[in-house]
Amino acid sequence: MNRFSLTGNLGQDARIQSGRRGDGSEYEFALLNVAVSTPQGRGETRTDWFSIAVFNPRLVDLMKSYGHKGKKLLIEGDMVRYTEGEGDQRRDLTKFRCGFNARIELLSPSGEARAHARTEDTATREYAATTEQDMDDEIPF
Repeated sequence: MNRFSLTGNLGQDARIQSGRRGDGSEYEFALLNVAVSTPQGRGETRTDWFSIAVFNPRLVDLMKSYGHKGKKLLIEGDMVRYTEGEGDQRRDLTKFRCGFNARIELLSPSGEARAHARTEDTATREYAATTEQDMDDEIPF
């Protein structure tokens, strides 16, 4: 098994599905479609799409809450390669999985965080402007 690391945007909302283990218990997993853009030179970019299955319950919960189309993510997990079929129908496949040793980091701030950051930035600029005016009167030179 190999490790993979991708930084890209969700092409659609995370799809949450459920499955059944061999012992009959159910579990949830998330399916992600992630677009990764790579510069190709002369202003051109190439977009590759990756399908990723997320099995870690904590990451599935994260995707339930924040896995919306357009979100920028950093995803690290396992890459499994195998061969399927026989003869002319044979093909090599690569699957990307986020199991218990995987990581997903949200790189896009949520709307609330963005609004909060904007408010703090505006307040900082306003404070700096008033402080600058006050200081000009007090400087003796």
